[in-house]
Amino acid sequence: MIKYLVIENGVLYGYSNDPTVNTIEYDFEQSNVSFEDFIQNPKLYKLTDGQLVLDENNIQDQLEQEIQRQLDELKSKRESLFRKYIDRSPMWYDERTQEELNELSAWRQTWLNMPIAFDNNTWVEPALPAWLD
Repeated sequence: MIKYLVIENGVLYGYSNDPTVNTIEYDFEQSNVSFEDFIQNPKLYKLTDGQLVLDENNIQDQLEQEIQRQLDELKSKRESLFRKYIDRSPMWYDERTQEELNELSAWRQTWLNMPIAFDNNTWVEPALPAWLD
């Protein structure tokens, strides 16, 4: 299967079915890389001596970017949850029982410790205290 690899500044960005500027012809039938694998994430590959090979540097970069994206999503979720459940008026807190305050404090602390737990691969999202729903 002939495709045209899109290359800009030495980086593979994808493919085209037709030749265009910044493309080179590539035959996936003569390759060790399947077309299906390539289209999932073309930036993981580089062209070496006319063949596609996994680029270890790009794999590590992609992994780090994905980890950072997941961490950023969790931080954003934490901010949203805190705005909804923690940032309340003093009167709201005065109406809570000590048991509720302890449970809320533990839930909050688990979220505050999230970056460390995430880095250690031990993060488990805490359940929202049932009385908050």
